[in-house]
Amino acid sequence: MKSATKLRVALAFPNVYSVGIASLGFQLVYWMFNNLPDVCCERVFLPDPVDLKEHIRTGVEPFTLETQSPLADFDVIGFSLTFEMDYLNVLRILRMANLPVRSVERDKRHPLVIAGGPCATFNPEPLADFIDAFVVGDAEDVIPDLTKCIMSHLNVDRSQQLSALAALPSVYVPLVPGKVVRAFCKSLYKQNSKSCICTSESEFGEIELVEVARGCGRGCRFCVTGWVNRPPRNRLLPQEVFEKKIGLVGAAVFDHPGTLDLCR
Repeated sequence: MKSATKLRVALAFPNVYSVGIASLGFQLVYWMFNNLPDVCCERVFLPDPVDLKEHIRTGVEPFTLETQSPLADFDVIGFSLTFEMDYLNVLRILRMANLPVRSVERDKRHPLVIAGGPCATFNPEPLADFIDAFVVGDAEDVIPDLTKCIMSHLNVDRSQQLSALAALPSVYVPLVPGKVVRAFCKSLYKQNSKSCICTSESEFGEIELVEVARGCGRGCRFCVTGWVNRPPRNRLLPQEVFEKKIGLVGAAVFDHPGTLDLCR
C-alpha cells in the first residue's frame, strides 16, 4: 500500500501483542515517530502462538496493525529491544517477512533495520550481525535527527545510508564502526511521559502507564537500569486528573521526591 507520507516506519516489538503494548517505552517511541511531519509509524508484533503456527504453515508474512502492510513495504523496521530472550524473535520476524536476516545481505531494496531500547544500549553486540543501526541511549533527542538522516538518504546505496547514520553521535552502525556517545535527554520533563494507547488486551489491562523517573541512583550491581540511565532523572508530577487507573513506571518509583504529593 502506497502512502502520501515520505517515510514509513514499522515499529516492531519482538513478542506478542499483550506484552509489547504493555511497554511504555514502545508506546512512547510510536508516539514520537507519529508526531514528526511526513512520517507514518505503524505497529507490528510477533503473532500469538496459534497464529504463529498458521503464519508458518501458510507462509503469510507478518503485517502491521494499522494498514495490514507487509514489512517489506516500509522504509524502516524499528525493533524495540527490552528483553534479551526476545533476540531470537527478532530473527524470526525478519525471516517470516522474507527479508535477509544478516545486515550484509540487505541493500537499498530492503528496509533499514534499526533497534533501540535498553538492550540496544547496554550491549548491542549479540545482534550486531543482523541490525543495520542501533540507537544507544534515550530516544527523545535522537529520533528527529535519525528520521531526517534517513529521509535524506532514501534513494542511495545502503553503504551511503549506513555511513550517514554512523555520523550521528548516538547511533552505532556495526558495519561502519566508530565512537558512539550515549544519548542523554536532559529535558526529559518536557517530553511525553504517559501511554498513548490503553487496551484490555494489554498485560496491564486498561491502566494508563506514567513514567515517574528514568534511571536509579542506587547502583545495584545486578540492575541494568541503574547503570545505563545515569544520572537518574525525575519526571515532573502530572497536573491532570486521570480518569483511569494509572501504573507508575520507574526503577525505584518511591525514590521520587514528590512521592507523597503523587499518592495524594
